[in-house]
Amino acid sequence: MAVLPIRTFGDPVLKERCVEVERIDSDVEKLVRDLKDSLPRP
Repeated sequence: MAVLPIRTFGDPVLKERCVEVERIDSDVEKLVRDLKDSLPRP
């Protein structure tokens, strides 16, 4: 489990274009799990 930093409004990285996902591999699956772990729990 990795908790990633949350980017907030005004962060310049939010205006950058991301790399398109060509295929879903283990790296993408890990990123999704990490992002899910980073969300606040109700």
